[in-house]
Amino acid sequence: MSILVIGKCRTLKEPHNAGGVIVLFEQLIKSFSKAKVAFEILDLNNRNYRFSKLSVVYIFLKIIIRTRKHNLVFFNGTAREYKYYTFFVTMISKFYNKNIVLRKFAGNFDEYYLKDCNFLSKKLILSALRKANINYFETQYLVQFFRQYSENCRQFPNTRQSYYSNNLPTGPFKKRFVFISHIKEEKGINEILEAITLLPEEYQIHIYGPIIDSYTPPEKFSEVFISAYKGKLNHNEVQRVLITYSTLLLPTYHKGEGYPGIIIEALSLGIPIIATPSRGIKEMIEDGVSGFFVKEKDPINLRDTILKVNEKNFLMLRKNALNTFSKFDQDIVMKRILSEIKSLY
Repeated sequence: MSILVIGKCRTLKEPHNAGGVIVLFEQLIKSFSKAKVAFEILDLNNRNYRFSKLSVVYIFLKIIIRTRKHNLVFFNGTAREYKYYTFFVTMISKFYNKNIVLRKFAGNFDEYYLKDCNFLSKKLILSALRKANINYFETQYLVQFFRQYSENCRQFPNTRQSYYSNNLPTGPFKKRFVFISHIKEEKGINEILEAITLLPEEYQIHIYGPIIDSYTPPEKFSEVFISAYKGKLNHNEVQRVLITYSTLLLPTYHKGEGYPGIIIEALSLGIPIIATPSRGIKEMIEDGVSGFFVKEKDPINLRDTILKVNEKNFLMLRKNALNTFSKFDQDIVMKRILSEIKSLY
């Protein structure tokens, strides 16, 4: 028994520049390898093909040729990749009488389907969802939404593996807060910069991540940004850096937010989170239990919320954050996913 695993691989020329979708796809591959599952990878990353403009045609041909060699096809994609590939993938799979699993990354696919897809695109997506044996979505609200079209919808949340679970710090609360994500306005960077100027001097807030969309801070906060920004991190550096701080900040209003990986990294280390209550984040943390919710685009509220984390509640928040991690523990989640996939053999 073998699986054709379709997804986006790391760019060969820039192997250190990998986004969350690529990291999640690599996690799946590692889990298959660990479980000794036979598989073949079909890369959707057009930047890894010599003739990138013709890569879609080449990928279509590879799907036709390689699907017939395997027992199961497992497609992993974003909204754009769903639009271009899933109908074709499911059609070819069913032609060869193969089982098919679809996995959608990120959290705004319902809005994309309702607002950004024309009549034909909706029909193609629904056809794919109905043909698939299993449809995996990252969030519970997406599972609930698409179950009206297909009963085969299940959750495959964003996951992480903690490498510090047996050696977590147990020291007292420190007034050290951190933001680790893409540096762009929708992630709440400007609100963080203003909050820094409103906090007492003993509070430290540091910012890590790649600068996206040529982001530049407002002129009045340029010096604050220079002082707070500590550069970008490779994926294998995130937990090592994160563990040196007491609380994670993510005052995001990014529309595509699903289950942010950095929140799961923080939970795995027992680090409380201060974040905006987007649909996905509300499913991840509980206000006043494993962290605190903060209003969008409100630096004063962000400052006040930062001040809520203190010596009295820190250990409680840390314990609850660590307990919440089991929902996103890679080993626990993948054990279930592998069992569900093997049932299709």
